[in-house]
Amino acid sequence: MGITKDRGYWYFVKRVPKRFAHVDPRQKVTRALWTDSEREARIKAAAVEAEVMAYWEALAAGQADDAAAAYEAARKLAQARGFPYRPAAELAAGTIDNLLTRLEALIRSDGTFAPLAEASALLGAMDKPPVSITAALAEFVKFSAIERQAGKSERQIKRWRQPRERAVATFVKLNGDLAMTEIGREHAQRLRDHWAERIAKEGLDKGSANKDIGHLSDLFRSWCEYHALDLPNPFAKLRFKGKKTRTVGVPFSEAFIRDRILADGALDGLNAEARDVLLVDRLNYRFGFADFRAEAV
Repeated sequence: MGITKDRGYWYFVKRVPKRFAHVDPRQKVTRALWTDSEREARIKAAAVEAEVMAYWEALAAGQADDAAAAYEAARKLAQARGFPYRPAAELAAGTIDNLLTRLEALIRSDGTFAPLAEASALLGAMDKPPVSITAALAEFVKFSAIERQAGKSERQIKRWRQPRERAVATFVKLNGDLAMTEIGREHAQRLRDHWAERIAKEGLDKGSANKDIGHLSDLFRSWCEYHALDLPNPFAKLRFKGKKTRTVGVPFSEAFIRDRILADGALDGLNAEARDVLLVDRLNYRFGFADFRAEAV
């Protein structure tokens, strides 16, 4: 980076790096800093250099094969040139002055036209790629950080995120990583049918199924609200009705309690308080009366 003075005013000057020569044919970039103060010029030049580097990086990224990366590069490239990215259809429906300003910005000072990637960015030629449900979940985690994750520890955030990741993984296993705008009622019903079969065959709790459906419904609704999309929620009103079934563990047998818990020295590794708590809990659970519990303790 450098600055040079010409006719009393300072200019930013930087050669185009070799790694960006394939996207910017110019040998160097010159930008007026509009000041006669060298100190002010150096301060402004640092900001201009950051903008120019972002411009080159975005130009290079715009050649990516990945549609999402190319769209993001176009958005950043438009911002680097001082324009918000707008789809071509929106620009066509807008004012003619806005469109002309963008066209004028594509003409170099030497009369040449800007690279195709820059023209695509300023004129909105890149369509926004569809967002898959896994990508939507990643977005949801980010934009819900303040409302859903504030005040939580890293471990708590992980516990908040994991059931949502499992729900999405189950959906993807059944339907594929569909775009959010392509998810229909039939895909949500396939998830419900999957859980209905597991509940019937494996005796699983309906609560687990309802949590999965609830997490996906919340994700879909929140994502649509964030992007101002009015789409019907395919997961709405699909939860299993009725009370939750609770799986109860098999109680200890009398022989196990007698030979393992009450055997001499079986609980010597525990301190007195822990030993008393274990005996009170297990014996009361197994026999349900206080006399035996008190005698055992």
